[in-house]
Amino acid sequence: MPMGSWRDSGSVPSHEVTPLTSIVGEPGGLYVWDACGSTGRTVLGVTDQPLVARLRLVTAMLSMPDNGAYGVIRSARLDPMVGYPRYVYGRVLVRVRRGAAGLIEAADDC
Repeated sequence: MPMGSWRDSGSVPSHEVTPLTSIVGEPGGLYVWDACGSTGRTVLGVTDQPLVARLRLVTAMLSMPDNGAYGVIRSARLDPMVGYPRYVYGRVLVRVRRGAAGLIEAADDC
């Protein structure tokens, strides 16, 4: 089910942006985002704010003009059973890809 798309008209989204619907992870959880270009370039991060995850994913995707670039946002939490920072990943909340027309297309993964 399509959720939105962005026309790449420069380095930032324009007023043509159709926003993603709200994403909800686990209460008190984290949002891990990553974007991968077809050349192997990867941009990733983690935040506790769903809006920040969405904005950073879109920004990363805008920096990857190549067809075949894709990205995801998924829920995560810190694993309390180990003595070092390790994430336990939950479900994928959002998937995006760069389509042939140059648009960043998002689809609900639920």
